[in-house]
Amino acid sequence: MSRVISGIPRVLRSRVGNVNTTTLLVTGEDDLRTPISEAEQFYQALKIRGIDTLLLRIPGAAHSLDVRPSQLIARTQYILAWFGKYGGAAQEGSDPSTSPI
Repeated sequence: MSRVISGIPRVLRSRVGNVNTTTLLVTGEDDLRTPISEAEQFYQALKIRGIDTLLLRIPGAAHSLDVRPSQLIARTQYILAWFGKYGGAAQEGSDPSTSPI
């Protein structure tokens, strides 16, 4: 396990050990401020530690994540489904069988 984590940048390694809760990572594939590779590495480190996590990649999105309405809708649906799955308040009229996660 330490061999895999050792390939992750130090700043991420120093934080991944502090995470004990389920984690949803949301990143834009065209984000120049926070490279997607960092989100992917953090995701992998969480998975190695056995933390239930999901990496949501928004195609064509930069740091703002929701340039197009479809991106905003997709991101919102995933976030609501995540909170619904992990103890958030159930959405009135929501159908768990249509959850994206």
